[in-house]
Amino acid sequence: MEVMVRKSESGQVVLILVLAATVVGTLVVSLASRSTVNLRTQTLDTERIKALKGAESGVEQALLSQSSVPVTGLGDGVSYVADYLDEGGTGMVSDLVDPGDVVDVLIEGADSGVNGVKIYFSSGSSAAVKISEYRVVAGNYLINSYAYDGEIWRVLANNFSIPGSGGTFEETVFESSKVISVSPTTSKLLRIMVLYSASKIGVKPVGGNLPDQQVVISSVGTYSVSADVDVKKRLELRKEMEKAPAVFDRVLYSNARLAQ
Repeated sequence: MEVMVRKSESGQVVLILVLAATVVGTLVVSLASRSTVNLRTQTLDTERIKALKGAESGVEQALLSQSSVPVTGLGDGVSYVADYLDEGGTGMVSDLVDPGDVVDVLIEGADSGVNGVKIYFSSGSSAAVKISEYRVVAGNYLINSYAYDGEIWRVLANNFSIPGSGGTFEETVFESSKVISVSPTTSKLLRIMVLYSASKIGVKPVGGNLPDQQVVISSVGTYSVSADVDVKKRLELRKEMEKAPAVFDRVLYSNARLAQ
């Protein structure tokens, strides 16, 4: 009887040892796998950062040279290539503009045949706009101001003018539009302020092309991991052409001066 008990206890001990070894082995494999995953994640993060640094360098070089940049190596497997494009002369649609913010449209430098700019507004919203045309006539700085609102019930209170119907421009549907008369010889700038609700703004020249309104830079940074594997990052920068900030309007178009 004692022999049978001892054999049974010995078998239980062996079973426990086998189970313990199995658990330990599983833990070791799991920890090793997790360490490998963590290491690979850290490596990927490093590779992406290097590729991003390359893309940032491409943007900076394109801004500096004001032209596209061919494939350029930075060393350590990092390179970049950047496209530089002027656009907006034939028309454009802005990103969503919040109430109180403005979109500037350069007129100076437009084709001699340009006699107006069609402004589209109220895209999926009930926005209104205030448009200011800045001119220089015989050395005098002048402002023509216009305000348009497609909401009839609101016009009764704000006394804005009613615009024309909108339409689809550059794949964006607008509820309202209005042509503002301009002259390339005297008009310098249009400032379009969005009111009441956010809206995209469409700008379409009439009679010719406007000067380029913005610069678009698309830069791709590459980090070569191996002969067969590359990590890439892409950056796009949209930069408006240089214009006098709105804070200077009161000085440029009046006889006042700035005081700090």
